[in-house]
Amino acid sequence: MKTRLSLAAGAIVGGLVIHYMRISLIAEDFLMWTAVALCGVSIVRQALREVRQRRLGVQTLITIAVIGAILIGQNIEAASVVFLFQLGSQLEGRALKKTRGIVQRLFNLFPETAVVVRNGSEQVVAQGDIVQKDTVLVRPGDKVPVDGTVLRGAADVNESAITGESFPIVKTPGSLVFSGSIVQSGYLQFSADRVGDETIVAQMIQMIEDAESSKTKVQRVLDRFATYYTPAIVLLAVLVYLWTQKPVLALTLLVVACPGALVIATPVSVVTGVGRAAREGILIKGGVSLERVANIDTLAFDKTGTLTTGNLKVTTIRAHHGSESDLIRLAASAERPSEHFVGKAIVQFAKQRLGDDVSMPDAFQEFPGRGIRAEISGNTVYVGNMAFLREMNVRVSDAFTLNPASTVFIAQNGQMIGEIAISDTIREDAQRLIQQVRKLGIKNIVMLTGDNALSAAEIATEAGIDKVYSSLLPSGKVEVIRHLQETGHKVAMVGDGINDAPAMTAADAAITLKGATGLALESADVVLMSNQLSTLYDALRLCRKTRANIRENVLFAVLISLTLVFGTTQGLIVLASGMLIHEVSILIVVVNAMRLFTPTKHRQTPKMGHLTQISG
Repeated sequence: MKTRLSLAAGAIVGGLVIHYMRISLIAEDFLMWTAVALCGVSIVRQALREVRQRRLGVQTLITIAVIGAILIGQNIEAASVVFLFQLGSQLEGRALKKTRGIVQRLFNLFPETAVVVRNGSEQVVAQGDIVQKDTVLVRPGDKVPVDGTVLRGAADVNESAITGESFPIVKTPGSLVFSGSIVQSGYLQFSADRVGDETIVAQMIQMIEDAESSKTKVQRVLDRFATYYTPAIVLLAVLVYLWTQKPVLALTLLVVACPGALVIATPVSVVTGVGRAAREGILIKGGVSLERVANIDTLAFDKTGTLTTGNLKVTTIRAHHGSESDLIRLAASAERPSEHFVGKAIVQFAKQRLGDDVSMPDAFQEFPGRGIRAEISGNTVYVGNMAFLREMNVRVSDAFTLNPASTVFIAQNGQMIGEIAISDTIREDAQRLIQQVRKLGIKNIVMLTGDNALSAAEIATEAGIDKVYSSLLPSGKVEVIRHLQETGHKVAMVGDGINDAPAMTAADAAITLKGATGLALESADVVLMSNQLSTLYDALRLCRKTRANIRENVLFAVLISLTLVFGTTQGLIVLASGMLIHEVSILIVVVNAMRLFTPTKHRQTPKMGHLTQISG
């Protein structure tokens, strides 16, 4: 197209020289028709495609205007219109290249080959040939090819392309590694957990590509408007011609009324916003998700793993019968299949204390938010909170010595046999996040947790959250979300566990963190890839900024269209200048959307208020 534009420009310049020097009308027309052919063929093809699809678009209006101009002998105007339209399209494409370049940079994060261990020997395979459960080896300078869990080794890994964090992260056995990361020093063997389209980088690419086709509410309204607007413009042009008998005026009206800027006003902002978010380690699942998050006025937080680090540790063991080692072995065996933070903490502690002597249970059943039941060597074992054990008809004594706010109780065959105290710590940036969120105008912030009131209140007070719903089952979290919605709030649920998924689905928007369970990831509108909770503020701010950008673009596009139509009817705008202004308006919309790439600084915020406790 660049070559065609250059040739067309030469033809138009030559034709204008001949026109003003009055050398040859035939030569002038030939050069102008040449310019029309060079720039207009692709426009006509697209117009025919629009007609076959029974819709009238920008290309159809341009084609009608150009054909009409040629028929009435306005060859200079016809050539100018198609040339300016194609020139504008090229400039728009260059402006959008920065956004689309993000996708290519993400593709470049994948290495072409990787080293895997199969049948005891190292093999070099294509990145796309890695399968789940393969053992993958990475050394200094290597790109991590797929997502997985470290089995052996230790390394400093740069995850900046995924999370936006510039400092390398130390990876040891049990750590998660993500495709696109780069090993700076050390050596790792890891098990491939997510391969192909399931990797984090592949999901980021898919989200950015889907952003163009994912239509916000504003875009859907504009689409319906365009369905009637374009035919109305054609009818108006016909009526203007019949009324004034001025064909050039009618054709100019067709050109200037093209809704080009209006058509791209929303998608260009959405694509840019989603691309900017991906660059900062924030995955937004398209325009609809972006709009949902931008509209929320209430945040509901899960506690464990969201406001807290989720790195639970066993602090105290009290065995009522038998030894502490027997108690921890039994509890760890029962919890081994569990994905819950408490279960993982008990299993990890048991492995550190007892080695790998932690067997799988014969049967396992999880009761989200309460505990688990397992069958081990013919014995029925319960691990959970006090209320759960009582629900299972376990004889529970109130004469425990450990703090019930942080204690897991173990029962065997209907009798409580011990307690394990678990501790967790609040994330360092939790309080700062709550302050920043309030600065955005989100004043209604609550915590929903299955933990009891004592431990919930402690974390909420540290974070600065003034309303807590404690002792909630997953269904209870859903009820709170729906109650908030019934009182007129738009609620975003921030969670990361399987027990948060129902509430995340019920909420108006759902946000989750890196390392969340599959169900939570599936329910989420936004995934925060950084370990820093403060990136939630970045996500909220960017979604709102993108929404504002969309509104700016739509308002500008409407105003410029009205101005052009008015100017045309008053004889102030001719065909060529109308096309020029139309294309410049599209370029302005694109450039305005590109402002979303400009980073902004965080600002500090005021103090919080009083804590209100609500138990489920």
